[in-house]
Amino acid sequence: MILEQARGAIDGCVGQHGENVVACCFNQLAGGNTALQQPFTDLLYATIFEVVSQSEVGNNNTVAHQWVFKALNDEGAIKMDNEVKGKVSE
Repeated sequence: MILEQARGAIDGCVGQHGENVVACCFNQLAGGNTALQQPFTDLLYATIFEVVSQSEVGNNNTVAHQWVFKALNDEGAIKMDNEVKGKVSE
């Protein structure tokens, strides 16, 4: 019940900061502290899932998809090898 009441605030925060959250997660996963990889993976998944679940069914070009592709092409994620980028982009 409490989470349902906070949904509007959560959606607003994801909409406002989602692109930065996704970029930060990819940068940390590409070269950050290995002890923190699981929390960043969970945050990345939750952010993308939230946006995609609010989109129309079958839409493969959501804002979340655009955030991911932008983060993968960003200079900060260049450290990721092509194998990792290929798996994420599939």
